[in-house]
Amino acid sequence: MVLDIPCKDDFFNMGDSLLNSAWDNLIALLKDYSDYTSVGCENEFEEAFFLHAKPKLMSSFTLV
Repeated sequence: MVLDIPCKDDFFNMGDSLLNSAWDNLIALLKDYSDYTSVGCENEFEEAFFLHAKPKLMSSFTLV
C-alpha cells in the first residue's frame, strides 16, 4: 500500500523551494564578489573566485 502520495501543492512548494535555494546561492556569491571587489582585488582574484564559485553556479543552474 502506498502512503503519503504527494499532491499538486507538494510539487509546487518543492519547486518554489528549489528556485529560492538557487537564488539564495547566486545572491550569496554576488555579495561575496561585491565585498572583495570593493577592496580593490586584482584580476587574479576574479579567476580564483569564479573557479571557486563554479560548482555553486552549476548546482544553482541545475536547480532551476
